[in-house]
Amino acid sequence: MDLSNMLVVIIILVLVIANILLVISLTHSIQEKKTLLLMIRSSEQNCKFYEDRRNKEAMIYQKELDFLKEEELEKFNANPKSDLCRNKLKLKSTFKGKKLLLGDYNKEMLKHSRKIFMSLGFDVDIVQSGDDLLGRLRSTIADYDVVVTNFQYKDSCSGLEVLETIKSWDNYNVPVVVLTVSTNQRDTFIQEYGFDGYLEKVLTQEQAEEVMTELLLNKELDS
Repeated sequence: MDLSNMLVVIIILVLVIANILLVISLTHSIQEKKTLLLMIRSSEQNCKFYEDRRNKEAMIYQKELDFLKEEELEKFNANPKSDLCRNKLKLKSTFKGKKLLLGDYNKEMLKHSRKIFMSLGFDVDIVQSGDDLLGRLRSTIADYDVVVTNFQYKDSCSGLEVLETIKSWDNYNVPVVVLTVSTNQRDTFIQEYGFDGYLEKVLTQEQAEEVMTELLLNKELDS
């Protein structure tokens, strides 16, 4: 093979190799673009999920805050169900020996809920803010069988923050129940937020007994 033919062969080989490298480069580029698109789509989906969750939380918070307005408090005070029902409650010993920590911002509501739980046999301690609730639990969490917290407090951490803080503790094993004015939202509070139980205001003895039986007595039987 003369020199000119060798040069032709070499040039052809160089071109072939260059084309191969170009194809490989394009393939990687396409793959990288696909990966980037998938990451962007995944990020958009995650952003939408958290945005929807934030919007739902904001709606619930707003509903709780609206309840704090004077006209809402007047409606509550005028509601026959808000009466302490001294002669209507049936005293029971269903949960005798069980200790409950109850948190609520409204004194009348707190008094009412405390009486409901006491009528079922609970030994009840009360606080009026999320901060006080956490402060009580930090040193005495083992003393309580169940914690019932309002979802929204005045000038304090929320019930959701209370729940997340308690669950972050190594010795966390106490069920946390939300007590809220948000009606028909059980799935939201339990499945999305992670509360162990859900109670609606204004609390009734029947409702409290049903939820606490499921949380405390039925679980004891299952174990």
